[in-house]
Amino acid sequence: MKKELARLEEGFMRPADAKGYTSEINLGTYLYETGSYLNSSLGDPGSNARNLLEQTQAEVSKHVKAVNDFLSTDWDDFQKWIGKFSWPIFKEIERPE
Repeated sequence: MKKELARLEEGFMRPADAKGYTSEINLGTYLYETGSYLNSSLGDPGSNARNLLEQTQAEVSKHVKAVNDFLSTDWDDFQKWIGKFSWPIFKEIERPE
């Protein structure tokens, strides 16, 4: 479970123990770069900004799917297993769309 959560987290941001310059490309990178392109244009975004926006939207969709897949499989199985012990430790969470 910890490995799967770490893998999902790395898709969104750099690892917590990362220091200095890193070259990982993750969702945070796409969002930052796209924001920079869109905020720096004086008029309508050019073709580079539109292409990057499309790539970012695809990355967002990919990560939303990965999170939903995790919540529907591993997380549900884990909750069922833990639920056998009668500990009230889970609350209902809203799944992203």
